[in-house]
Amino acid sequence: MPSENEPDSLHESLVRLETSRREQLTGAITLVFGLSVGALAFCGSLLTEEMVTLGGARTFWFLAAVVCFIAATAFSFAVTFTRLADTRVTTRIVRAKRSRGPDAKAAIEGLRQESREWGDWSFRWFYWQHFSFALGAAFLLVALWLIFHAKLFPPAAVSSIPISGG
Repeated sequence: MPSENEPDSLHESLVRLETSRREQLTGAITLVFGLSVGALAFCGSLLTEEMVTLGGARTFWFLAAVVCFIAATAFSFAVTFTRLADTRVTTRIVRAKRSRGPDAKAAIEGLRQESREWGDWSFRWFYWQHFSFALGAAFLLVALWLIFHAKLFPPAAVSSIPISGG
């Protein structure tokens, strides 16, 4: 048999889960933003290295990675902006609920719709941010392989000792 405190308990659980979700989302956005900027700095530092020679496929993969990291950084700004806009609308919803004026119910419904739209855009940008970063990381791995594979795996030295056949 449900207790009288069950609705409060469910509400508290929902609030706790929602708080955790927001913190995790913020952490993921911030992490990928930092990694994207760091990857751009790394790519920039590669350009100053004398042992790095670009050209042909190496240049293509390197520039594709840089473009993806720039996109991930731009998407980071977009997701942050849309989350802030969503928070502002949510604050307006709370204020409208307090006013309890004659038009409050219609205003609240309109604000809720606006909040849903901002939230949808936030997640779209979030997914694009992560996709473009992952793609950039994969492209950078290909570029680094093409640039450094000979240094990592030098060709075996050819022995001058003849091998007898029998």
